[in-house]
Amino acid sequence: MARSQRDVKWVDGLRGIAAVFVATSHLARGFWPDLVLPPTRLAGNAPLFLYFPIIRLPGQGSAWLSIFFVISAYVNALKPIRQARAGNKSDAITTLATGSYRRTARFLLPSGFAMVFGWVLCELGLFSVAKVSEPGWLEDTTHAQDESLWGALRALKDSAMALWLRGEYPFEPSYWALFFLLKGSFIMFTVLLATICTRSRYRMLIMVLTYLFYWVGNDSMVGVSIVGGTILAEISLLPITAKYSHSPPRPCLTSLLPILGLLLGLLLSSYPENHPETALWSSSLARIGTLIIPSGADFWRFSTSLGAQLIILALIFSPLLQKPLSHPFVTWLGRISLPVYLLHGPLMRTVLVWMVFGVSVPPMDEDTDEEGLTFEYQPHIGLPGLPRIVLSIPAFLAILLFSAYLWTVYVDRWCDNIMKWIDRRVLGDDDVAVPVSGYEK
Repeated sequence: MARSQRDVKWVDGLRGIAAVFVATSHLARGFWPDLVLPPTRLAGNAPLFLYFPIIRLPGQGSAWLSIFFVISAYVNALKPIRQARAGNKSDAITTLATGSYRRTARFLLPSGFAMVFGWVLCELGLFSVAKVSEPGWLEDTTHAQDESLWGALRALKDSAMALWLRGEYPFEPSYWALFFLLKGSFIMFTVLLATICTRSRYRMLIMVLTYLFYWVGNDSMVGVSIVGGTILAEISLLPITAKYSHSPPRPCLTSLLPILGLLLGLLLSSYPENHPETALWSSSLARIGTLIIPSGADFWRFSTSLGAQLIILALIFSPLLQKPLSHPFVTWLGRISLPVYLLHGPLMRTVLVWMVFGVSVPPMDEDTDEEGLTFEYQPHIGLPGLPRIVLSIPAFLAILLFSAYLWTVYVDRWCDNIMKWIDRRVLGDDDVAVPVSGYEK
């Protein structure tokens, strides 16, 4: 049990850091797009210092989403695999059955509240300034206010269906990952339900074959990450893993292996979505990638997935690397990670935009076309000076973390009560405690 608690503790810390960096990656897209989409050498521009590997990770949202996928499978697979290895296969099957049901509700309840929250902000006109801000990512990803109540309600219904059927939510495009995380959880539950009664070595063999199936099928974002996280859970419970992790000081080379694995994982996670030819390190990775990924696949998806798996593998084998992630503040970030993810987009389009661009929309202006005809157009608000942006972002992050904390105190508590009510009627459990924003312990 102590081993389990330690595992969840450092994973919570990693998840908290991932949630914060997902938010900072969208800040980069909104205010420093060259960090995410660097100019090419053909344009005569040298790479930015912040484009270097590892340093650029706060603006690399795909890397941190890959970590979400891997740790989601890793933590949720730990308990049933531990039960199966101890010979309690009936308990493992029960854990998987109830876990799949509860995980669905855990996603739908807080996500549903967040979807309605963003929709209300948009339809009240609070996204209006973001919609006319400096042309770019913010303007392109901000939904316009509907003209009627009926149109707004229909837009909410259509958007909710699009999110859970295709991973698209126009009111907050960053919610696309919720659909794939839910899909990934069912992949993990299905794989374990099919293999939980087999012997450990054969369960591992089947999971490796499933991993290769998703690799060849070019499903790196969900299949490779989820099955990879499940394999990591199995590895973490091997006797040799516990012996390695808790043995006395080891030779220098052996002690350095997890650190080297972590650095390699961070390097792979740094691979850019676009223009890898901009720098030598990314162009070299691109050449290697063409040798190992399916034809026509996007290497950056495979690279970030492999990077996340290597990072977690290194942490499994190194209590020293786990220690910073177990700091109380970092684990607190883990406890509020889901609200941080759900709230950062709506708050960015309101609170941060108001701090940077102001609170009023410029009035309509007039111009004439080539034929001399007058037409009206909506002027955009240009970016202010750098000092204002630099001062606004830390203030916004503080407001985001405080809002996420309030979400856990009030909204998550309400979701917990709803889950308990549902559990008593659906499962017949009188005393259940299902943390909506946390992991099952």
